Amino acid sequence: WQMKNVKNIKKIILDTNIKNMVTLLKSFSLNNLELIEKTLNENDYQELLNCSDVVLIPYDQAIYHSNTSGIFTEAVGAGKPVIVTKNTWMSYYLDKASGIEIEYNSESLSRAIIKIANDYVNYKKYANIQKNEWIKYHNPNNFFSILTSV
Repeated sequence: WQMKNVKNIKKIILDTNIKNMVTLLKSFSLNNLELIEKTLNENDYQELLNCSDVVLIPYDQAIYHSNTSGIFTEAVGAGKPVIVTKNTWMSYYLDKASGIEIEYNSESLSRAIIKIANDYVNYKKYANIQKNEWIKYHNPNNFFSILTSV
């Protein structure tokens, strides 16, 4: 299963918790994709998030079944389509985001990237709609409102 000529997506953020996903992405050898493998300071991370087209979050299902992800939260809040592993906390929130859940294998990943690339305009449009809803709920004022109402 090979990916070639993926249009519309130029930059993907990958959380490198899973090293073999990095190896897998390198094997695709796509000229128009940039894989960032270094630790970033806050400003560089924010800049990268802002200019990225898709955020790939291939977390381990056993660990992230109920654990949260700051990267997922920030990606949705930034209006980015996401690709997440099935049966994780992030996959349960895809109805509040724009993205695809994948099995942890190369075929599923390839299909997800191609699917988003082929319909990127709609994924991005929906991500921007969901961004506004996400930010309405996930903000300090709402947090304190919920906290004080208990």
